[in-house]
Amino acid sequence: MRGGEKTNADPHPSYQTESGVQGKMQSGQGHKGAGGAEKLEDRGPAPGVCRDPDDDYLLGCAVAGAADYLVTGDEDLLAVGRYQGLAIVTAREFLAILSR
Repeated sequence: MRGGEKTNADPHPSYQTESGVQGKMQSGQGHKGAGGAEKLEDRGPAPGVCRDPDDDYLLGCAVAGAADYLVTGDEDLLAVGRYQGLAIVTAREFLAILSR
């Protein structure tokens, strides 16, 4: 683009994951993967979902990836129990689910 020209392209295009999570891409948020597919890096849910705010990003990534389960031993995450259709379980609980 030459100086002074304007473009109508949205610098922050919208996205929606299969699980319904919607948002706007931010600069540097996504990057091209193999075959040119866009990979989204979720910025996580609103602060305060988990007792430990450093764990909130895990919930955001799991929801954005349409995960059914988040398997963890982290007590702060386990205390959440469920989040937007995501079940947060221990490895023992997950093995029991798989053996049903």
